[in-house]
Amino acid sequence: MTTTLKAMILPALAGTLCLPPLAAPADAAEREGQVIYQTAFDGAGALAGWAGDGRLEASFTQGGTLAVERRDGPAAGVAAATCSLPCQEVRGCLVLVSALVRNEAVTEGPHAVKLMATVAAPSGNETYQAGIGGGTVNWRQAAVRVFVPRDATQITLTLGLDAGSLGKVWFDDVKVTVRQVNAVVTGKLPPAATRFSRLRGAMIDPNGFKAADAQVLGGQWNANVVRWQLINAPEAGGPLGWAAYDQWLEKEMQRLDAMLPVLERLGMAVVVDLHCPPGSIFWEATTLLTEPERQDKLIAVWRKLASHYRGIENVFGYDLVNEPIDLASPAMAGYDTVPGDARNWWELADTTARAIREIDPKTAIIFEPSPGGIPYGWKNLHPLTVANVVYSLHMYYPYQFSHQLVLADFPKPLRYPGFEFCGETWDLARVKREIQPVIDFQQKYGARIYVGEFSATRWAADNSAYRYIKDLTDIFEANGWDWCYHAFRENPCWSVELDEDKDHPTAKVTERQKLLRHWFAKNRRPAW
Repeated sequence: MTTTLKAMILPALAGTLCLPPLAAPADAAEREGQVIYQTAFDGAGALAGWAGDGRLEASFTQGGTLAVERRDGPAAGVAAATCSLPCQEVRGCLVLVSALVRNEAVTEGPHAVKLMATVAAPSGNETYQAGIGGGTVNWRQAAVRVFVPRDATQITLTLGLDAGSLGKVWFDDVKVTVRQVNAVVTGKLPPAATRFSRLRGAMIDPNGFKAADAQVLGGQWNANVVRWQLINAPEAGGPLGWAAYDQWLEKEMQRLDAMLPVLERLGMAVVVDLHCPPGSIFWEATTLLTEPERQDKLIAVWRKLASHYRGIENVFGYDLVNEPIDLASPAMAGYDTVPGDARNWWELADTTARAIREIDPKTAIIFEPSPGGIPYGWKNLHPLTVANVVYSLHMYYPYQFSHQLVLADFPKPLRYPGFEFCGETWDLARVKREIQPVIDFQQKYGARIYVGEFSATRWAADNSAYRYIKDLTDIFEANGWDWCYHAFRENPCWSVELDEDKDHPTAKVTERQKLLRHWFAKNRRPAW
């Protein structure tokens, strides 16, 4: 710990720093990065304001630390120290709670250690927790991001061991920093993408999609939107540099540019989908969400794309990243796992959206929540802070059904409705409950919802892909959502132009195709 950092501590108040009232938007740049609370647990008064199970301990490398230990006995409850902070100064802000953390023989688990913030507000309390696993781990930084409601009254910090965890954990250099001013949107959102009426279409493979394919999808079937993937990017960044990625992007833009007039003549809108951002977005390898260099590159990529495609009539929206995941693993769902020097997905998307709006004020921005746009990620979702955002769902859940015999993890044929998963029978009612967080978000904010992907493999047991897709489209239509089926002439396993025989398919007009064309028949051509 540096002498400069030590000098910033106010021991008598355990490091509390007071701020003036919330600044106007013009002062946001000055407020962002401002520390509103900090303690290094040094000095006789270092635990002033703290209560609970923690005690001060000296560390050879860290000076004073807060230690929480539970070696035996019942571990049903949380063993932790708590501190409450007034938060009037940061109402409406996104703040970062960060700390240095060290474990010793902590019970293994994806979130065994507590670094948590609870915000009290008349509108409802909200809790945010970092994803910190168990084991023995030396000092490292951990962080959790917290939305502070505009009616918030108090932030309570909790440091320690989770329920069921044994071992010992130390904390130091606890800090609460203003990450973004005016990050909390309240009330209904203004209507988005009003130039476009209801859109129903499909995702396509840009490498093989030709004018003749567009004529079938748009001209014969009457689809009025395609989700156009910018896909198959090379590895880039870091020691490799960005030249290969930039060359790939130019090539993909040229491919799309060549098809835009064809799609426009057919009355088809286009979603520009950055399917390959400048960094991985997969479980346990989310380099885009952990490496600031790649995040800056994403913003630069969208500046380039927005400059190129602004003003093009049939470009419906910019799909910022396909299926972003800012979690270390599925077990971390609901926990913040992104280091404090990087932006989590909401932060990065909002920053990117603001950069786009500096260039293109009109084209819709399409935002998929983490993880992967699935319904779970819509729970407690906060809207982005820019105008004209469309919120995008991807729906394949449960994958054991939709991807049966596609992935090695899902080898069992399942029939819908009626298959059992996680102790429940899956049918229309269960699917509706799964999607309910999206409906709740739409109703709360008046958001426009676009389903960027949904499907089931054509060989699902007993022709049940049709029944699953029908139930999904019925839900989408009942709620007025735009949607793109995955996919048209991209991969045989999703094809509605092939029958249900897995290994020896025959081309035919399937019930799945009839279903899509039934909905496409309701489409109106956009008035460019």
